[in-house]
Formats: sequence, C-alpha cells, structure tokens
Amino acid sequence: MGLLSALTMRRKEILYLSVNNFLRTCLLILILSTSLFPQEFTTGILLDEELYKDAKKSAVLTRGDLQLLPSEYSLAKYIPAPAHQGSFSTCAGWAVAYYARTILEAIKYDWESDFTNLNTFSPSFVYNKIRADTGCGRGVSLLDAVKVLKDHGSLKMSLFGYDCSR
Repeated sequence: MGLLSALTMRRKEILYLSVNNFLRTCLLILILSTSLFPQEFTTGILLDEELYKDAKKSAVLTRGDLQLLPSEYSLAKYIPAPAHQGSFSTCAGWAVAYYARTILEAIKYDWESDFTNLNTFSPSFVYNKIRADTGCGRGVSLLDAVKVLKDHGSLKMSLFGYDCSR
C-alpha cells in the first residue's frame, strides 16, 4: 500500500472517530438535558404497532372519479388556532377532537376562522372517556379516540373545557 493510500485511510479513520465522538457527545447532552431540564410538553399518543395492526389502512373509494379531484386543496381556512396541551399526555384528544372533528365541522358548515375558533371540540371530553387512571399522564390510542367520537360524539370546548379532573 502506497503512502497516499495510507494517508487517505488514516484520514477516514480520524473522520470516523471524530463523527463517532461527536454523536456520542450529542447523545450525552440529550440525555442530560432531558433529565436536568424536564420538558414542558409530553407525548400522549400510543404508537404501539400491536394496537394498530388490525386497523384499516385506507378506505375503499366508493364514489367519484379520481380524475375529477383537484391537484391540490388547502384546509388552512378551517383549522382552529393552535392551542396549548401543557404537560398533559392528551395529544390524541387534541388531534381527534380539537383538530379533526373541528375541521370536519368547519368544512361542513363553511365556517370562517373566527367562528371555527369559537366552536372547537373538546380534547378533554374524548381523552377523559379513554384514560385508564385519574389524571392526564398516560397516552391513549388514536383508534380509541376515534371510537369515542363514533360512539359518543364530542362536546364543544365551550361546554367541556380543557380539564383533566372531569
């Protein structure tokens, strides 16, 4: 092996060690920062493959023609203003009730954004029907959240505010 090949191999080894040390340092910083400085936000949707293995992945097209669909479409005017779930693991309720249910209703009645924001659906109503314990520290399945909407509907935020004690 020539001198040039040896130098090239050595550079690659040094680069590999540098990148490896950098990644280890980043991982250490991440671990320390999450334990020294707890995050304000938590996650709450359970993403266990076992929960979703039997769920339908797509709907059968039962009407219409794909050729008639627009090439793009925006739901932006129907989306409620972002809200704060705080330190609770209620994101399945927020995703399904506050956002999805509210957007569907806004589309159905062609609400303007100000009216949409006054008529959002309660994430607590959905989450509190599913949670296994008192409090909002555990995540729930999106499928369970959708099932609550199907079986019980949802209340508007004005009638059932964001509250984990109900």
